[in-house]
Amino acid sequence: MPSEIAYRKGSEFPALEAGKLRVYSMRHCPYAQRARIVMLHKNIEFETVNINLKEKPEWFLELAPLGTVPAIQKDDIIVYDSPIVCQYLDETYPGEKLTPNDPYQKAKDAMLVERYSKKVVTPFYRMALKQEPEALGELLSGLNVLEDELKSRGKTFFGGEKPMMVDFMIWPHMERIVGMGKVNDKAAIRKDQFPNLVAWIDNITAVPAVKVTRCSEEDFIKIMVANKEGKEIYDIGVEQ
Repeated sequence: MPSEIAYRKGSEFPALEAGKLRVYSMRHCPYAQRARIVMLHKNIEFETVNINLKEKPEWFLELAPLGTVPAIQKDDIIVYDSPIVCQYLDETYPGEKLTPNDPYQKAKDAMLVERYSKKVVTPFYRMALKQEPEALGELLSGLNVLEDELKSRGKTFFGGEKPMMVDFMIWPHMERIVGMGKVNDKAAIRKDQFPNLVAWIDNITAVPAVKVTRCSEEDFIKIMVANKEGKEIYDIGVEQ
């Protein structure tokens, strides 16, 4: 995981090296983690500039008007928003292609990610940030969508026998849901209830790019506590 302190409002723009790819990220952001996984998996060289999303630097808002991470920059080329960034990286850089050639399969994967975002990610945030107990049932119901999809596809990963873009789009929030299950037993993903999803988690966490970007359990607990107390999380776990 990148160890750079987050840049915040008032900080100077870090000099950009010509021809070098830069990702504007936040250490614990699942959306930015998507891009970092893709770049690492495709062996793309890049540098990381972390952003304090509560007090964003003025120059970052000029580069990325949405004010969200990830955003990538190489010379005068700037791309932002995680699905767009990841698709751009896959189409621009050599290496293993992560999106299917078949338009229908590509559409099915995109629809699954969108459904996952609404059925799983939304209730997850309601639980993690707002502590809404009624969101638990919605979250578990949403996880059934993934369980059924894996069973229907009958493969090791959502993308087939190797991880594809669809897997990397889904994993970062799943990492946090797995972590939440360790501090909230009711939210645990149990093998007897989700056998295919548990197998997928075991397989995806063995992928080198995923291993490198994972948040430690210790840091995850610190982040959960900080969120509840309204404290900043941006530099939790930074090596001093």
